[in-house]
Amino acid sequence: MPSASKLVLNSFAVEPYIALRWSISATTFGILLVVLKVRCAWEPRLIAKVSALGLGGYVLASLGTLYAVKIGGVSFFGLLTLLSPLTVVALSMIVLKERIRTNTWIALGLALIGLTLMVKGKIEVSSMASAIAAAALVIAAYVSDSLTFLSSKPFQARLPLLQYLFTGQAAAAVLYVALVSCVGIYFVWYWLLKHLQGQQLGILQYFHGVAAALWGVVIFGDELTPSMIAGSLLLLVSILIAFRRTSPPGFSASDA
Repeated sequence: MPSASKLVLNSFAVEPYIALRWSISATTFGILLVVLKVRCAWEPRLIAKVSALGLGGYVLASLGTLYAVKIGGVSFFGLLTLLSPLTVVALSMIVLKERIRTNTWIALGLALIGLTLMVKGKIEVSSMASAIAAAALVIAAYVSDSLTFLSSKPFQARLPLLQYLFTGQAAAAVLYVALVSCVGIYFVWYWLLKHLQGQQLGILQYFHGVAAALWGVVIFGDELTPSMIAGSLLLLVSILIAFRRTSPPGFSASDA
């Protein structure tokens, strides 16, 4: 799975990939609901809670794992997946109020030492930034995934399993795309259009390239050549020029 994802991510953005994966999965469960004629419960508050779990768990977990693959590589990520069951064990004490046995505490302690050694080994072959970032993303992803998994138990008696999975994964696919790709971005974009000219908004898109280059240096250890830096400075200057206030046609100092 990590290797396949890495191949896809070489030519496919993370966010649409997440939406596509959960859309296919949710559609599958939706078809099964219809074919098997499962009797569903559509209480609004209940569905809202399951949708929130799906949006928080499936989406955040996917973002963490996929970006960890991009940053840390397949091998490092593959070894870090050993943290997944231990994350469930640790969080079951909090979510399900289970008592942690002595051997479980020992296992968690050994896992922490193992994680430290893995990060140290990754630093030796790449960089500290990529090692720490990948490890942090995987831990955050598995915490999110485990919380969603364990928090589903109270819903088992109130919703059929197929409906629960359909609702959670549909929310992860549809709401994520709507909120991130449409609502948030387009709200800001069209709000800016009320206060800026179209040509100014076009120039603003230069910030995207500069920001991407900086993240490439910080996260992936990319190298910036002097000519690249000089070019980016010119782009920033062009933005300042485009936003420079000018007097409207026919306006002179005497009119002020």
